[in-house]
Amino acid sequence: MYTPDGLYARDEIRFVTVRHEQVAVSMADGYARVTGRQGVCLTTGGPGAANSIIGMTIAAVSGRSGPVHIDLPLNLQDVEVKYTEHPPAKAGRNRLAPSNEEVSRANGPILESGRPVIFAGGGVIAPI
Repeated sequence: MYTPDGLYARDEIRFVTVRHEQVAVSMADGYARVTGRQGVCLTTGGPGAANSIIGMTIAAVSGRSGPVHIDLPLNLQDVEVKYTEHPPAKAGRNRLAPSNEEVSRANGPILESGRPVIFAGGGVIAPI
């Protein structure tokens, strides 16, 4: 099931269709500022993602914490995965270091991949 199909099936997600990706990002940013909740923008890859960059930059510069760009290739969108829901992590400085088992479990797929790419935000190197 492709990402949009799975999201459309969720009653708690409200879709608002726009005519341009820059508008979508601006709307998501405005929604986040007004409500304090996450604003989300879904675009196509390539030109759609490129058109969203300016809006994401404006959101980042204006003090919003962390606009995030996630690119899901089509071949991954059609793969069925087993999902276990976990409670959201609490924000703050009380972060725990991963266990050796968790690091090993994450290392496996990374080491097996042909060309791994990891995008990590500033929080990865921030002091605890």
